[in-house]
Amino acid sequence: MSEDNIMKDPVVFSYTDQDAINDGVLFEPYPERWKNLLVTSSIHHDCAREDDEDSRSYDQRLIPLIMDCIMQCQVNANQNNGKLDTPVVLDGTHCGTIWVMENGIGGLTLMKPEDY
Repeated sequence: MSEDNIMKDPVVFSYTDQDAINDGVLFEPYPERWKNLLVTSSIHHDCAREDDEDSRSYDQRLIPLIMDCIMQCQVNANQNNGKLDTPVVLDGTHCGTIWVMENGIGGLTLMKPEDY
């Protein structure tokens, strides 16, 4: 393939949420409770880490974070005629700043800004 052909042929790339789950970039931590709610690997690791100053379990860290994110998304959607057009931002969580966005599988994805 010549350089001329490279410039003429469009590059089509698709990386789905399922691809990211298969690669370990995204996790669906509670599919039975929150179907299609995904978290990035960095949030997963922050909640799973051992910490001498914080003896909470993974669930005790992640579930309240998810609940806070869902509630803030509901507030934002209610203020915007049911739409969630922009990321919801939560500052000051134990994982730092969290962005929440609608994902491609009908749910929400929680991520850190550096995960984007």
